[in-house]
Amino acid sequence: MATRKRERSTRRQVQNHDPIAAGENAGSAYDIVNLAESGAVDLVQPSVIKIGGVSEIASMVKQVEASRASMTLHSPYFGPGFLATLHIASTLAEESPIEDYFCDLPANPLGAIIKAKDGRFIVPTGAGLGRDPDPLVVREYQV
Repeated sequence: MATRKRERSTRRQVQNHDPIAAGENAGSAYDIVNLAESGAVDLVQPSVIKIGGVSEIASMVKQVEASRASMTLHSPYFGPGFLATLHIASTLAEESPIEDYFCDLPANPLGAIIKAKDGRFIVPTGAGLGRDPDPLVVREYQV
């Protein structure tokens, strides 16, 4: 079934010359590499939190870069998923856009790091994901 879908997708792409992106709901690095190597898509969009974290994405980056597909991270996140996405994006060969939701949170446990400045995010350099949540904000909003 999946092979037929990829074949239809490839035919549609050739006929229309429209770039095709997919992968934001893929569950593993294998799924993303398979999409990239199949030729059915122009752009794969792995999600760090759906695919298994930083290590799982790192395990497949070279394979995707060796395919004809480009990679942009699926990034509609706040919190730890957002920080992980920033770190991965900073290591990719091609610049990867990061989604900014443009919403003002009443209290943000990560502070200004999740707000773009001049169209760019700053990758935090602390231990782990680079930034710990503000314990006062967490305490104020815990249930």
